[in-house]
Amino acid sequence: PLPFAECVAPPTGVPLDSIDTVAGIERRLNTLDLAGLPERLPLEGVDVGEARLVRYLLELPEGAVDVDVADAVSAGPLGLTVLAAHRENNSFDIAILRQGLHRFYACERGYPAKLEDFYDVVADFRLDPAAEIVDSRVKGLRRRLRRNGETGVFVAETLFDALPGEADRVRETEILLTDRRADGAIDFLEYDSKGNLRRGSTFDTRGAEEAGSVPFSCIACHDVNVVAPAPPP
Repeated sequence: PLPFAECVAPPTGVPLDSIDTVAGIERRLNTLDLAGLPERLPLEGVDVGEARLVRYLLELPEGAVDVDVADAVSAGPLGLTVLAAHRENNSFDIAILRQGLHRFYACERGYPAKLEDFYDVVADFRLDPAAEIVDSRVKGLRRRLRRNGETGVFVAETLFDALPGEADRVRETEILLTDRRADGAIDFLEYDSKGNLRRGSTFDTRGAEEAGSVPFSCIACHDVNVVAPAPPP
């Protein structure tokens, strides 16, 4: 059996009703038969969304045209997820890709489980001036934005509506990080109001709150290779 117990996933944080949280990805990887796979899996002709997610899981550059199976095995749970998702008709099961990403991304990337530790280990963005506060369409609340190209840390703090005389309270802290991946793409993190790393985020859809998984929801909205122009506020 593979040492998945060492890869402890932080809580989702918000209830998700999606394919990301379907149980069974660990069993799939533990029972994966590698013998029938060729040395390389082509990405040319694969659905654009599937290929994009495969490259992200394996940290392959945007122009990569195939997957080296041996490299995928060496990449650990995220690489094995890609192999488990491969289908004979030159496609990948996007549900399996999403489940593996949701289960293993946070611990495989190794970012701090607490926001306080993020300040010490990665960057204390509180020292950066707030670039602006915007009314966020996707959050239905105000968002305080901070950008620091030198550290590669870009932050959006969703703010509760404060009562008169009260200081702003942060509902969640969303972070984009650049220059930390072999493919040059962006890493995505979210911390809740108590500073705990989590794998789900809250969005406003037509006036009602809905939840999405992290980082898949982030990837669906952002160009994973570009910080600017800024995504929707």
